[in-house]
Amino acid sequence: MIKIKYKAYIKEHNKIVDVVDLTFLKDKDGEDWISVVVEHEENIFSEYDLELVKLLPYSNLDDENKRELYLGDVILFNEDEYGKIEIDENGGFYVKCADCLSPINSFKRDMVKFNYLPKYIGNIYTEPKLEKKIR
Repeated sequence: MIKIKYKAYIKEHNKIVDVVDLTFLKDKDGEDWISVVVEHEENIFSEYDLELVKLLPYSNLDDENKRELYLGDVILFNEDEYGKIEIDENGGFYVKCADCLSPINSFKRDMVKFNYLPKYIGNIYTEPKLEKKIR
């Protein structure tokens, strides 16, 4: 079953937090507006305009410690290969590596076939230097 959930990268705080609510609204001028409610710490919530955050959807892939992997997460697999969770133009998730592009479902099959699990390293939004590991 596909889980639909998000985290949000809060640009002004360089922090990734859980999204607890997305609300789609129209302002008084009829313009579409999206409100993102996030949980910074237990029971401490904030509301942001979508323009102030980057939504990071869940890829439906977990790492070796059962940590959920989201858009922009960098993973280590096969002991020495780095990959990044990305989304294609059709909304499908894939793992981008230095020498590969693997749709998530294919990546999951390879994990079973070759008996490995990815390890979470970090996220490119909070740690842009990780992008260099992918190239």
